[in-house]
Amino acid sequence: ARVHDALLAGTDRRPHPDLTIAVDRSAAVARLAGDGGCALCARAADLWLRCLARRAGDLALTYLARGGIVLGGVAAHWLPQLRQLAFREAVRGHSPMRELLAEIPIRVVVADDAALRGAARHALHRLDAAP
Repeated sequence: ARVHDALLAGTDRRPHPDLTIAVDRSAAVARLAGDGGCALCARAADLWLRCLARRAGDLALTYLARGGIVLGGVAAHWLPQLRQLAFREAVRGHSPMRELLAEIPIRVVVADDAALRGAARHALHRLDAAP
């Protein structure tokens, strides 16, 4: 939603009506971009997803993340776009390391409470390990 707002600020256009009433503006931008309901949303989505893909590829190379790239949070709103070849190609867009990046799987966490589940599991593990 912030990328959309930044693009909108450089114009004399008004936001799509759905964005003015949306509780989750990121989800609304994703929906409007996906169904073609808002050209500016589609442009914002393309820019945001390309930046996300390139950064994910950068971090995968930095940490040699052979176990995979895991995206969470707002990324769950973008599942249709993340499944497209263009996203995977942008992740792998580092020419000399393209083959290495092609071997690294990309996953998206869709559970809203993933952080809470992880914290609970960690707490239980610590309790089990306590003397």
